[in-house]
Amino acid sequence: MRTLPRLRASRSLVALLVPVALLAAAGLPAVAEAPAAPAPAPAPETAIARHELSVTLDPARHVLEGTARLALAPGAREATLVLGPAYAITEARLEQAGAARKLALPAPRPRPAEPGGSAAQLWSFELGGSPAGERVLVVAWSGPPPELPKDVKFSREEIAGMPDGYLAPEGAFLTPGAGWYPTGTQRESRFTLEAKVPAAWRVVSEGRRDPAGDAPQGEWRVERYDATHPLEGIHLVAAPWKVQQQDWEGQRLAVYTLPDTPEELGQSYLDAVKSSLERYSKAIGPHAWPQFVVAEHILPTGYGMPSFTLLGAGVMRLPFILRTSLPHEVLHDWWGNGVFVDYAQGNWCEGLTAYMADHALAGEDAKGGDVDYRRQILRDYAEYVTRAGAGSEPAVAEFRERHDRATRSLGYGKVAMIFRMLEVRLGTERFHEALRAFYAEKKYREAGWSDIEEVFSRVAKENLSGFFKQWVKRPGAPSLVLERAAVTAAGDQYRTDVAVRVAGGWLIPVPVDIVGGEGERARGIGQAVDGTAQVTVVTPFAPQRVEVDADVDLFRLLTPGEIPPTLARLLAAPPDLVLVGTGRGEAFVEAGRAAANQLAQGKGQVRLDHDVTKELLSAASRVWLVGRPGSQLAALLAGRLPEGTMLGDDQITLARTAASGPDAAAVIVIDHPAPGKGALGIVDALKPEGLLFTARRLTHYGKYSYLLFAGSQATVKQVAPPAETPLVRAVAPAAPAAAK
Repeated sequence: MRTLPRLRASRSLVALLVPVALLAAAGLPAVAEAPAAPAPAPAPETAIARHELSVTLDPARHVLEGTARLALAPGAREATLVLGPAYAITEARLEQAGAARKLALPAPRPRPAEPGGSAAQLWSFELGGSPAGERVLVVAWSGPPPELPKDVKFSREEIAGMPDGYLAPEGAFLTPGAGWYPTGTQRESRFTLEAKVPAAWRVVSEGRRDPAGDAPQGEWRVERYDATHPLEGIHLVAAPWKVQQQDWEGQRLAVYTLPDTPEELGQSYLDAVKSSLERYSKAIGPHAWPQFVVAEHILPTGYGMPSFTLLGAGVMRLPFILRTSLPHEVLHDWWGNGVFVDYAQGNWCEGLTAYMADHALAGEDAKGGDVDYRRQILRDYAEYVTRAGAGSEPAVAEFRERHDRATRSLGYGKVAMIFRMLEVRLGTERFHEALRAFYAEKKYREAGWSDIEEVFSRVAKENLSGFFKQWVKRPGAPSLVLERAAVTAAGDQYRTDVAVRVAGGWLIPVPVDIVGGEGERARGIGQAVDGTAQVTVVTPFAPQRVEVDADVDLFRLLTPGEIPPTLARLLAAPPDLVLVGTGRGEAFVEAGRAAANQLAQGKGQVRLDHDVTKELLSAASRVWLVGRPGSQLAALLAGRLPEGTMLGDDQITLARTAASGPDAAAVIVIDHPAPGKGALGIVDALKPEGLLFTARRLTHYGKYSYLLFAGSQATVKQVAPPAETPLVRAVAPAAPAAAK
């Protein structure tokens, strides 16, 4: 897992009170009402300037009890609060000018969930008295948070079953979307939180923590947080954690780990957090929050909230997370949690964070790693968006959050490439100058693509409106075709003329490299005019090869031959056909059926391999084979497996690497035997039980063609070479004309 999703703040509840016309104006879908029930009238707006929350979490009784002091904006005669449907307000009073007056409890009105949000209740209080001066509405509420979910799916590509909140003996996790505290219609508010939890638990929330909570009070512990800056909502997370912490530049760095987690893992996270904070503070500007906490979660999550991140226990133990996902989540304290996202214009922060963290570190960790990262973005987009979407892909401006492979490819991958193209256009120094200016001007404020355009145009001293209109508001991407490459010799120099067709009217600069026999390189850049970019490059060396966009600096559509067969092609949609191999006996067939049903997702046909016909196979684009093939299918696959592959009874060899033992397994993805039909994936294992175990873990490895497992480790992770490279062409100087 590399890139982790962001939690939406409390807008999912706040937006319930926004009129449908405003949703339409923002480009967001409105809630569809049943024909027999007219839509309820929108509640009066209630702005709360400050939330002072005091809550008790009692897992033994499975109840949350709380008191909220809500500072109301002057002039209100009525206050309407939003609260999750599991909770009930039990008492209310109004404090004004040193006096308190009890308020009658209204009957709550249900409100349906907005798309992607949660249902809620509306509690409308008649305030009475003078509306002038500061008034504080004090309410007590209680209710049972949701149970701990049983079926949560989380991977690099996909999220499913993730809850808005839960309370359980193992801990608590409450997001603003869960409606666990009463709020109004304001966009942002100041928050303070006092949380009473079992003595063995510790609490994490946004902002500055009061160290007084270090000492438990009998059977309970009370912890206090001050969010320090206005937010759309806050989170409450608690568990029986161990705490390791240190100070850095006046800030608190801490790692909260579960009881069985080794101390040395916590220390490694402290060191990595410090390194990331130093890196991004220097590159962008001061960290926006007074702490950064890494908290270990019992669910397989990876969330970044202001001033802390919540990582699943299995995630934290993966060795590469310290160098990949953790820096990504730290950087979100600048992008998304430092400068907030104006979601009406689309979510820009995921792609920018991926570009500055994941992409940059890939380039530092391996030579050409950043180029490989960008190439993978194009492959993912081709598989998950273009191929799967069949021309229906949305524009970047429509991306809000990721929930599957397609939205991840759009909002993380394509947006990262937009920032890559900006850096290439402006140059690295001006690009980072623009980022620093954007952060300084928009810190603790909401910003959208229009704000990014304004700042970058100002720093670049050029009008970038065309660039942003093309890449943010227009869906899709250009395709490039190398139409002509000709070399002529002129004395001791060589002239190379190149023509690249750019389909679709996209206005892009096309980089063309001329490569010599000793590796010499010269670059020319042509601007597409009337659909064609013309480039002429004069070199002192004899060209041998022309390469278009060699460094993958352009976001573009790949040709089918440029996309190697990978798991992504099979995971982009449910399979059409899943075959159970009959080549190793009944035990493998029975185990293969279970694994085949896992891969079929209830949609693909499941057949024994000796029942398949050429017609059935040709009609299926996405095909799985689970287990060794019988003789009929083996003959069809002969010569199609990677060179050196050996599937034996006691050993599997793939890419010149062997694996044996009860946990050995392999996954191989090849082009479909019928040309242009998609891909065929093979899952094999030395033991029957290894088939289902391997099938369940494939979602984490979408970018690979070949996998070899020995126990829990993938000892081989490779991408097959593409079948063609249409933007690379061999060239040679034209022979001089014969003398007459």
